[in-house]
Amino acid sequence: EQQLPLQAEYKSLTQREDAQIENMKSKIDRLNREYLPTVRFQATWKPSGPFSDEIDPQDLRSGLFAYIENVPYRRSLPAEKRERIYGVENGSEVKSGKGIHDVWSRGLQAACAAGRPQRVILHTAYLILPSNLMRTLGKMIDGSWDCRKVHVTFLTNSIFTTDLSPINVAALYQLGALFDVYDRRGSLIGMDATKYAPKLDYYEYKQIPGGVSTISLHTKVSVLGDMMIVGSANGDVRSYFMDTNNGFVIAQTPRLVQDYTSYVERLLADPQQTTELTRHLTGRTLDSIHYESEQTVRGILEAFEFGRKMSPERKEKIVSAVKTLGAKIHELSLKIFASSYIEVTPPNGEWTGNMDYERSELQKKAAAEFNRLLQLL
Repeated sequence: EQQLPLQAEYKSLTQREDAQIENMKSKIDRLNREYLPTVRFQATWKPSGPFSDEIDPQDLRSGLFAYIENVPYRRSLPAEKRERIYGVENGSEVKSGKGIHDVWSRGLQAACAAGRPQRVILHTAYLILPSNLMRTLGKMIDGSWDCRKVHVTFLTNSIFTTDLSPINVAALYQLGALFDVYDRRGSLIGMDATKYAPKLDYYEYKQIPGGVSTISLHTKVSVLGDMMIVGSANGDVRSYFMDTNNGFVIAQTPRLVQDYTSYVERLLADPQQTTELTRHLTGRTLDSIHYESEQTVRGILEAFEFGRKMSPERKEKIVSAVKTLGAKIHELSLKIFASSYIEVTPPNGEWTGNMDYERSELQKKAAAEFNRLLQLL
């Protein structure tokens, strides 16, 4: 086969990686020489109310603290044989280097298995769940696990407090699908889904009246029943599929878990800081989601100079592209959360195989497509 000529400025992947390494080394050197010697650090956080900046002595004695990480290679291989992995197969998180997301999924299952009231809080700056966590939530909703004593709360940035508004626009379609499945789980899935599903609610941080909010969440803390995860991974596809992240899983520290849960509960109860949108997300049609996303996108374009300079035709193309992407997110999300949305057509009009197996395989394909579609968000 004839090989196309390379452009003069073309660089191979190895050359580009080497150039980035040298660039980072240069910046680190400049940081050490010019910036750090001039900085004087001062703690600005102060304990308030019933909260402390110290860990309870009993928690320190009984606690288990384990380092976890997401890395883009297989940790089981020797360092000289490791190659970057682009993506991950659901169910093979540890093998693919995604330890944080493995603990997230297992923690959710463990909360259901506890057999007593369990609080789950996903407190994260960017929330558009990767497909492995979508399937985990699907199992919690469809009756695969007995999660009736579990209360799950999502708390994240709103469109007014985030620094990455595209996340919120895309997440609207996923959340609409999630709460549609949750609301109609009895008729869609069966009585087990009604009996065993957890309680789900969704909150966002609010804009301060009269201007842009000074509160912009950057936290990545999860409460998973009796344990916590504190780290750098967001509840989004990019953190699962692409990024390197690390953190700690903390277990057997009941006072710490209770203190943090109480702190979040106070945020949720304060109408000046957060707002609950569970009802707003329930029963949404795709057309109503399209309308809200269109108004949001148009608002974003008008809020920034680059958007105001765009031609009307360019703006319409952007709105149309967002709707096309959003419709796909919604379609795939429904299939990942509930296999009943997956249509299986038997060959020759007569079904002779295992329909559940076929649905499961198609659901895996939908999950992989979802991750690929949103990996850069």
